[in-house]
Amino acid sequence: MVIRSYRIAAGTQMTPELLADFITYHDRQVKDRFLPLQRAYENKLDIGKRIKPSNFKPNNILKVGFARYMTDAFAGYMTGIQPAFQDDEGGEFLPFFVRYAGLPGLTAELARQADIFGKAYLMAFVDAQGEVSAAVTTPLDSFIIYDEGISRDPVFFVHYYKDWTGIRRGTISDAESIWEFVIDPSVRYTDEAPRPHGFAGVPAVRFSENASDIGLYEEQLDLIKGYSRALSYELDDIQSFAQAILKVLGAQLSEGDKQDLRETQIINVPGSYSGQEVVVDFLSKPDGNNTQENFLNRVERLIFSTAMVADISSENFGTQSGIALLYKLLSMSNLAAAKEALFKKSFDEFFRLVCSCPVTGEAEDAWLSYKVVFSRNLPESLLEQAETAAKLSGITSRETQLSAMPAIVSDVQAELGRIREEEQDAWAGGFPDERTDT
Repeated sequence: MVIRSYRIAAGTQMTPELLADFITYHDRQVKDRFLPLQRAYENKLDIGKRIKPSNFKPNNILKVGFARYMTDAFAGYMTGIQPAFQDDEGGEFLPFFVRYAGLPGLTAELARQADIFGKAYLMAFVDAQGEVSAAVTTPLDSFIIYDEGISRDPVFFVHYYKDWTGIRRGTISDAESIWEFVIDPSVRYTDEAPRPHGFAGVPAVRFSENASDIGLYEEQLDLIKGYSRALSYELDDIQSFAQAILKVLGAQLSEGDKQDLRETQIINVPGSYSGQEVVVDFLSKPDGNNTQENFLNRVERLIFSTAMVADISSENFGTQSGIALLYKLLSMSNLAAAKEALFKKSFDEFFRLVCSCPVTGEAEDAWLSYKVVFSRNLPESLLEQAETAAKLSGITSRETQLSAMPAIVSDVQAELGRIREEEQDAWAGGFPDERTDT
């Protein structure tokens, strides 16, 4: 059977043969799409093979790590400040689970992997200690199969890997059970019967970069390749200038004085040369540096602007005022807001799964009181915040005035308490009597 999507009719039995067809389809996607994205992040992107005409002509290959820079910058902007997980009912399980499973770190990794591949997966499982935990997997080794209905409910989750002997093994889960399988070379289940996984649903949730599951720099790969190729050629030109060709006009050099042109970098034209004396100097080449620099600058701007990620390494980025800086970050802020909404929806699905597991001791609807709060990792200007707070004096309450300085006052209520204590101490000490005796 030829598989063309991760969709399946509801009620279809997942035979080893059908699973093999889905894995074959996934392998093609890994090769054609996901591996190039991973290699781009690792700065190993193939920018094309270059034919070297001789051993004497420069043939540099430079690769610029735009993919990693944009990914780490955007992931840090969104999750550099750890997200807060809160239970409005004040329950004890969520704080324990957040710490036990390491959810803040997993969230940062989800954000990074979604930047790279357009999506990532958070898998729930019961560990060897009998506690619910979680792990991040990527499209390189995992996929979810959905039903063909309009709601696209997940039906199966597949995760596979190579063991220490090089044999591919994996697991496939439905809404109730999990099977183990091996590929050697055909797919076969290693369990005589599936075992329950303990969750009321497929135990993995997709976290998307955007509604189309497109990676942060996926549409900029050609621009990144073009920039790297152009930079490579520019270095070739620089080295060519450094290896300038010596020309000798009006005198014949013996073969013992010169070797091959490309090796010695010498041009020799014998005989008279316009009645002049012997000419010995260097050939000059046309200077295309301005054209190359303009092209590189234009491509660099296109890479960042079309990816909607701010180039925070630019020279004038950190010298701008607060409002100008916010405008610079506006497109990235909009991108993060859309991603945050998708992540919150996915966390709702994940917490619903977790609460459905009996070992948690939570009610199945306890997840309704859970929420995750993201904070943007923005540069703070202490001077601007202090000036704003000073201007609010006498206009707003002291609490509002202090809240205008988040980089200085992290806990407004605690700061108000300290202010009251200082005022009480001042009153207790008394005030000097300004009256004078006559």
